[in-house]
Amino acid sequence: MNVLVVSDVDPWDGGSGAERLLAAHCLGLAERGHTVHLIAGVNGRSANGVEEVRQVRVHRYRRSLGACWAVSRLFRALASRVRFDVMIFHQPFSAFGVLLARGSRVIPKVCMFLSPWAEEYAARWPLKSRRSKFWSGGRLLRRTVERLVLSASHRIFVLSRFMAARL
Repeated sequence: MNVLVVSDVDPWDGGSGAERLLAAHCLGLAERGHTVHLIAGVNGRSANGVEEVRQVRVHRYRRSLGACWAVSRLFRALASRVRFDVMIFHQPFSAFGVLLARGSRVIPKVCMFLSPWAEEYAARWPLKSRRSKFWSGGRLLRRTVERLVLSASHRIFVLSRFMAARL
């Protein structure tokens, strides 16, 4: 199968559990014989070209406020060359970028629900999200985007009963 994994993070940039889970997920699919393409967001690294990392083709975009459009363009370019059998969303922001692209509707979608995006953001930056109208509006936007991604998904996977309850 041709699998497209879409993420806000790059699993080979180090970091949190989300990166480790993403790497294990991509590598596990590749080891089972699937062709895996990963759209991954990066901060400081170059976002040009395709890099093959341990049988996973990594297509990077620069994380920014306009990243949804970058992800959408990247998806359209990839989908014009590869017929994907399934898309797996790891985070809602980049997934939303894919959903904006023409042609994404016909591909089955799976969402990995790791945590509620708006709540996680508010927990990481509690003072910003409480003091500023911009940040509190951002929380509403995050909830809305996440709901759109979840509702567009054919299946949703969680890693614990706790997260299933949060979902």
